[in-house]
This record gives sequence, structure tokens and C-alpha cells, in this order.
Amino acid sequence: MKNSILFIIGFSLFMSIECIFHFLHGEIAYSWIASGFMGGICLILVDQINDRWFGWDTQLIIQAIIGGIICTSIEFIVGTLDRVVLHLHMWDYSFIPFNYKGIICLPFSIAWCCLSIIAIFIGDAVRYYIFGEPPRPYYWIGNKKLEFKERP
Repeated sequence: MKNSILFIIGFSLFMSIECIFHFLHGEIAYSWIASGFMGGICLILVDQINDRWFGWDTQLIIQAIIGGIICTSIEFIVGTLDRVVLHLHMWDYSFIPFNYKGIICLPFSIAWCCLSIIAIFIGDAVRYYIFGEPPRPYYWIGNKKLEFKERP
């Protein structure tokens, strides 16, 4: 159930972010359904970083970098499938510096790292506040520990 909720949140947020991005660049606001699926899958996987894979004591910046790698990897897989099988050409980063075949690029990989921090917070908030799963989420930024508020 938790993963279904995370998928819906990730799906909706990613499509919304993509529409806003296109709108702000003077284009018609649109998104591909595949982008929504990528957003849902990314949120589920990024949520696992501190829940299962690396633990709560992993620095938040490291979690963000891991999340960025996860998102960039999914973007590469879907982008490659798009170019080789679907031929929809859903996105093209060839005009952006440090790109690989127009499918992935460094600036967006950095953006995925930043968005991964938000994804980590969302996943942990759903787990803790909606499903009541312990522990209370906390994050390390340097030697400073940030914690969620106790559940009511």
C-alpha cells in the first residue's frame, strides 16, 4: 500500500514538474506518461535509500547523490528504450553541455540529486506520519542532526 501511494505521488509530482518546466521555457505545458512512470518508480526507489539500503546515519548529501544516480539510471534506460524501440523522442538533451547521446546530461543529473532530497523527505513522511512506521526520520547534514516532529 505504501509503495502504491508513493508511486501515485511520484507520478503526479514528476508530470507536474515537467509541465511547469516546459511552460516556463515558453512551450506548451506537456508531459509524457512514461515520465510519470519514471517519477513513481524513482520515488519508490529513492525512499529505500535510508529505509533499507544504507541506513539512517548516511549523510543526506550522500543519499541525494545516490538518488540522483538512481534517477539518472532510470532516465537512461527509458531514454534508450525510447530511442531504440519506441522512436517517440520524448526528450533531447543534445543541446545541453555534458550530455550522453542526448539521453542524459550532467545538469539534469544534478537536478535529480536535488529532487531526491525532496523525494527522501516525502517517502519518510508517508512512512512515518501516514503508516506510523518507526523510526522517526532524521538526517545528518555534516554534524547536525535534523529530525521530523513526533507524531501527534
